[in-house]
Amino acid sequence: ITIHRLTTNVEKIMEELHASSSAMSQTSKTVASLGQAIAQGATEQAASLQETSAALVQIASTVEQSQEHA
Repeated sequence: ITIHRLTTNVEKIMEELHASSSAMSQTSKTVASLGQAIAQGATEQAASLQETSAALVQIASTVEQSQEHA
């Protein structure tokens, strides 16, 4: 193997490593973004569930009062 060929091979390996690390970086950013979106969705669902629960408590209270006055 000549020095030139060895240098060329090392350069190719370095280019492939750079491309792979760039792809992994982009994938990591995508995963982080999706994680944030899932967390936001879960937070919104939890808030909606709390609102629904409060509405159901109010309905139950109204029904109970109606029964007492009937």
